[in-house]
Amino acid sequence: MLDLIQVKQGDVAVDNRQNFVKLAQALTDLGTTFEPPVWHYQAKGLFGRRAIAPAGSCIVTLVHKQEHFTVALRGRCLVVDQDGNKTEVEAPQVFVTKPGTQRALIALTEVEWFCAYAHEGDMPEDPEETFCCKTFEEYDEFTKALPAPGAE
Repeated sequence: MLDLIQVKQGDVAVDNRQNFVKLAQALTDLGTTFEPPVWHYQAKGLFGRRAIAPAGSCIVTLVHKQEHFTVALRGRCLVVDQDGNKTEVEAPQVFVTKPGTQRALIALTEVEWFCAYAHEGDMPEDPEETFCCKTFEEYDEFTKALPAPGAE
């Protein structure tokens, strides 16, 4: 199963995107998908999401719509992004997630992550829909609908 996420630097982005689709489908077919425990937080201008994944789990994230902070609170995992970049993340660690990012995570130990998003208004009814897209095709449509830079 791990060969599904072994992608090389410089591969065509669309091919790498398909690796994530294949991996997510393989996890579903194997019956290994699960809903990690998630907590939501809100402060003026901010929305936070915390999740925990058990050791040995493999997770394919959704495609992120906006730039935000990601904080590895505890644990250690192997992370592969849609561009084929492989990183071992060991908490504590803080990094910026760029729009259009999707990752596959393999939890080497139990891991806990926190994401902080800019957000005005009430607590989102569906945070995943507010901050993420389910597919790259959905993300591409989302970005096409955004106003052009400098447009009001």
